Amino acid sequence: MPKKNKNNIEDLIKQFHSDGPEAVLKTRTRLNIEDAELLCAEVKKEGVDIAPYDFQPVPKYTWTDAAGYPTDNARKATKQLVASIAERQGIEYRTVDGFKMILPQLTRYAFYNEPINKWGTRLGEMLEQAYSNSTSVAIYDLVRNDPAMREINDKINNPLRRSPDAEKECIQ
Repeated sequence: MPKKNKNNIEDLIKQFHSDGPEAVLKTRTRLNIEDAELLCAEVKKEGVDIAPYDFQPVPKYTWTDAAGYPTDNARKATKQLVASIAERQGIEYRTVDGFKMILPQLTRYAFYNEPINKWGTRLGEMLEQAYSNSTSVAIYDLVRNDPAMREINDKINNPLRRSPDAEKECIQ
């Protein structure tokens, strides 16, 4: 595991205080994921919400772990995309009906082009690295692993709960 570069983090925190968060996010300093998470925690104390994936370039192991599996950061970013699209339309995405309404908008185009936050972060690189460019896999990974999406997950994974007549439908 790479050593944390405390001086680099301290310099970036000073830059944050003098130049603001946008300057820190665009420094082009290649951070490792541990340093990026430390920096995010420090600036969060100042009331600024940034994530490792907001940095340019995105730190290694932000989207996938060392074994190549999607990380919590990948799911968090996907959730931000879902929430951003839903918010613009006034839809509650955590319900089955609300999720059904925004699902058609969760396209490859959205991942590559829709900013998920005020920093302008887009998720094309994440979609490629963590999910082999599959929007379906990204969305399913989020629904399966996010406790806030439990209602949707239960509906997907328990076919008998899909509709009041689901049992009859399965028998026929």
